[in-house]
Amino acid sequence: MFESWDIGRSGDCCARCAAEFPQGRAFFSALSEHQGEMSRTDFCPDCWEDLCAEGRGFFCFWRTRRAVAHDRPQVDAQ
Repeated sequence: MFESWDIGRSGDCCARCAAEFPQGRAFFSALSEHQGEMSRTDFCPDCWEDLCAEGRGFFCFWRTRRAVAHDRPQVDAQ
């Protein structure tokens, strides 16, 4: 089995269609094995549905959301 699980952070766009993931919106991440290493790939919901219909198998997958960038409050140092 795999000794290390460094799957990395999610990407900003779909690996299949290159559509950007909007902030706060859900997308799917999947792990698959490539050359003895685990590899993470992220998909938009439409492409994920297509992959499932095609019967594409993955080691595991999960649904996640792209974080919403919040404006940081201004600090008055005086």
